[in-house]
Amino acid sequence: MKIKKLGHCCLVLEINSKRIMTDPSDFNYGGDSVSEKDISLILITHEHADHLHIDTLRQILQNNPNTKVISNTSVGKLLAEAGIDFIKVEDGEIYDFDGILIKGFGDKHAQIYEEYGQVQNTGYMVDPFINTEFDFEKIKSVCDNFTIIHADNDNKVPFSHAEFFEKNLDCKLIVNVGAGHMSSGENCFELPQALDALLEMINK
Repeated sequence: MKIKKLGHCCLVLEINSKRIMTDPSDFNYGGDSVSEKDISLILITHEHADHLHIDTLRQILQNNPNTKVISNTSVGKLLAEAGIDFIKVEDGEIYDFDGILIKGFGDKHAQIYEEYGQVQNTGYMVDPFINTEFDFEKIKSVCDNFTIIHADNDNKVPFSHAEFFEKNLDCKLIVNVGAGHMSSGENCFELPQALDALLEMINK
């Protein structure tokens, strides 16, 4: 897998000869996303302006006329008003995109200020990620200390994924008992284990 970062939240993932773009916004947030070619799929997580910009999306689709768009119901209403077709994938749903499984998880944006901005928010997992060939020696050459925090009952990311990286990165694995996917939807708003792990790294 190759990952190209274009801006605040806009990435292009290259996997299995497909190019998948995430959250294209205007130039200030999404970089020069309109110039990208051969985009196969666009994933839009939520409607905040730093993740969705209709005019930019239109330009990308004009340059990539065969591109499919995946998002949730809330974003879908805005897309429908703009005359843009989309495929709905939300929490717990899976879409098979030419052998690449797109899994939706989560439903509500994290709290910004009281109820402000808590729109429908769907994260997307690109399933073949764990099957990608990682150059672990190269990864370890730029960082010599890794910590993984994973719940023992996460129903969206298998625990075997955490064990895979623990083994190949020779890193510490912290098991967060009963924390599920560690999202706001499961009342997980703090992660003190992350702070403890960071302080431990700094103090080494």
